[in-house]
Amino acid sequence: MRLKDKVAIVTGGGRGIGRDIALAYAREGAHVVVNEIDPETAKATSADVAKAGVRSIGVATDVSKASDIARLVMTVVQEFGRVDILVNNAMKIVPGKLEALPEAAWDTTMNIGLKGAFMVSQACAKHMIAQKSGVIVNIASIAGLFPYNWAGAYSVVKAGLIMLTKLQAMEWAPHGIRAN
Repeated sequence: MRLKDKVAIVTGGGRGIGRDIALAYAREGAHVVVNEIDPETAKATSADVAKAGVRSIGVATDVSKASDIARLVMTVVQEFGRVDILVNNAMKIVPGKLEALPEAAWDTTMNIGLKGAFMVSQACAKHMIAQKSGVIVNIASIAGLFPYNWAGAYSVVKAGLIMLTKLQAMEWAPHGIRAN
């Protein structure tokens, strides 16, 4: 159990890759906070995670909103006393050719995938810096290195996440935080 008693937040943890990460962390002994925009999905996945014998809560949060993020992190710290691991997985892909992609579609992808990852990381890092330890995992993609046709905003978000990760690793390593 490599993560015994660690406290992990998984954004976009209710379904898909995020759900699989949440379940894997639980099997490794981590207490898991399932962040998902849909409260029922967060609750259902959290219940499945708890079946591994760990504590788990679902927290419905829109990671593109600072007030929601503050509530998420405050809830985690109140419930578990700490934040050890953050997995920035939340993403909404709005496909489309760049010349036809509406501004709202671009903003949605950027706000959830990149701005959200930055803001949740920042909120968690404040606690991790104080405890002198923590891990931040940003879920990037090959699309961050090679452009995907019809997924321009997605590719830009993933490229941004790669650079954000490098900056986090550089700036926060002296405080005991690893960013991958």
